[in-house]
Amino acid sequence: MSSLLLIFDDGERRLPEQDPHYLWMDASVLKVSTNPPDFKACLGHFVSEFGTWRFHNGPAECPPELRINGRPVDGEDVELVADRAEVRLSAEPYSEPPPRNWSTGPIAGDSPGAPSGPPPGGAGRYVVVPPGTPAGPDAQIVVDAPGVVPGHAWVEMDSRGAWWITAGNGDLYVNGEPVTSAVREPGTQFTVGQQVITVPSPNSRGRGRGLSIECAELSVRRGGQPLLDNVSLSVAAGKFVAVFSPNPNATQMLLGLMVGGYRADHGAVRIGGSSRKGNPAVRWVPATDDLHRLLTVRETLAGSDDDRLDEMLTWVGLTTEADRQVRALDDGDRKRLSIACELMLRPALLVVFESAGAYAVSSDRDLMSRLATIGHDTGCTIVVAARAVGNFDLTGAVVVLDRRGRLRYAGEPGEPFGDRHNVTRAEWLATLEVPADDPATSRDESLVRLPAMRAPLGTAGPFDGLATMVWQRALLFRRRGNGVLLGLSALAVVGSLAVFVSYAMAVPAIVAIAAITALVTGGTDLATARPVAARQRRSGVGTAAMVFAQIGVHGAVCAVLAAPMALWADLHGMVLLDLPGPTTWFSLYLSVWLVMVLSLSTGTLASAALPSDRLTPTNALVAGVLGGVLAIAVGWLLFSLTWAVGLPALLLLSLGGAGAASTVLQSRLS
Repeated sequence: MSSLLLIFDDGERRLPEQDPHYLWMDASVLKVSTNPPDFKACLGHFVSEFGTWRFHNGPAECPPELRINGRPVDGEDVELVADRAEVRLSAEPYSEPPPRNWSTGPIAGDSPGAPSGPPPGGAGRYVVVPPGTPAGPDAQIVVDAPGVVPGHAWVEMDSRGAWWITAGNGDLYVNGEPVTSAVREPGTQFTVGQQVITVPSPNSRGRGRGLSIECAELSVRRGGQPLLDNVSLSVAAGKFVAVFSPNPNATQMLLGLMVGGYRADHGAVRIGGSSRKGNPAVRWVPATDDLHRLLTVRETLAGSDDDRLDEMLTWVGLTTEADRQVRALDDGDRKRLSIACELMLRPALLVVFESAGAYAVSSDRDLMSRLATIGHDTGCTIVVAARAVGNFDLTGAVVVLDRRGRLRYAGEPGEPFGDRHNVTRAEWLATLEVPADDPATSRDESLVRLPAMRAPLGTAGPFDGLATMVWQRALLFRRRGNGVLLGLSALAVVGSLAVFVSYAMAVPAIVAIAAITALVTGGTDLATARPVAARQRRSGVGTAAMVFAQIGVHGAVCAVLAAPMALWADLHGMVLLDLPGPTTWFSLYLSVWLVMVLSLSTGTLASAALPSDRLTPTNALVAGVLGGVLAIAVGWLLFSLTWAVGLPALLLLSLGGAGAASTVLQSRLS
């Protein structure tokens, strides 16, 4: 399985082979997408057919200046010799080479007819000569063919491995036509004299960066039951592996040990040759969703590497869902999005846990095929928890554990087993039960409930990712809808009328209304969206950035809501912090807003301190009481003091509450 590297004037895109990719034009700029705005306006599409990439024309007429690998598209389908294609608009058969980053390494001959050998002195330019030509620093490509003369052509190689060829004293042919210069990608061919030369193919971009996995004598017991029993296996870097067991706890434990979320009773796990935990190149997709349900697919992926966003949507097959909110996606698409979130961070090891719902990754043949392509083209090691058999043929290796956690099989999927032509050997082994004489066959594995993983969170700074968090919090607040905005405005206006009920209770009334309004504005995201916070923390976002972004965005909303409260208080003749110089209204406005910020801070602290990420009525009541009562009591007390004491105290308490919330959230996530 291989993708197509599509090269444009302004960048590159990798196209997975699972989809047709349509080429179209937008304001004279070439675009490619699996979901173009108008299929009738497409110039054609790229598609992989039996392992070979082709470009099929139509339905729109291709402009005469369209070039694919330097060749004009004249109405016939184009077969791409290599898994790379340069697409551009040019009036010339071959466009002028842009500025290049020349490679000084060897030209490795890995196919018949390909020259080899590094130039003396590491020169980046080579000359094509016939045999017997006196050797020189540039005379490194010797072609023994009639018609080849000294100084026949020049060859330069860029950092991608492409050859930039210029005719010299002889003739140069590409696809049977004479040219004066050409750019040939790795795997493509050109002719010098009568000799056909294949441009050598270097290793795929990013390949070799995967991490190997070594498990040595792993044994784990939980609740008196063995989950892993002396499991030893080895996974080579870059492999796509499926792990299956009739006991889901065994699968979860093995994958949890790989990412460092659990501890083994005996044995060791080495990732990339190291037993240390916390490698940022190790990423995983948990069993439960860790996505903001109010964001769209595109917004969820934004911020990590926006240049790769469209490419990643294509990789996981979510191009048509890009503008839908996460809550509108089905289980399969949410899992694809979770995988894309991790792939955006360029992992070297990606572990996909079994889904908590009915959806199973291993039953989704399209996604399994895409994961195989991603692993092949990026070199990333991918391990998937398989709940079902049937797609093991797409993997590079299969690990099968029995009900007692013993290793039954580890290796390639294998050929079809016996006369069962649609079943691989690994799939057949996975369907076998524990031998009848095993006393563990009657055990109910559901009695054991594994605790949540406590995986390393990395070494991100406290305020890393602050800008992204501010943008996301603002977007999430807006997505709560116009009804929430109108409700908050009504609360601020109607509630402020309470200051006229009793002059003696005017101060506590305005303080209470301000605190309650701020609590409603702030929400409880740090409790209800804790899985999302854990993923963001693993992605390099600091907990302080999460807390201060939430308080900052909601504090800005409260700055608007404080205006009508200050107006009613001013009409009532109320004085809170009597600042010297500013008008009475501004002093009231600043006082009310600081109470709201203090309420946000204490509410955020209470939300972060909740022991569970499930917001029950009891939890909500506790968080509301802790945040609201504390803010009301402290605000009322400080307003009885002078502004020189009350104002700094409100500021310090707000900052202190935010800092404490950051520390508490860090402990909850670790």
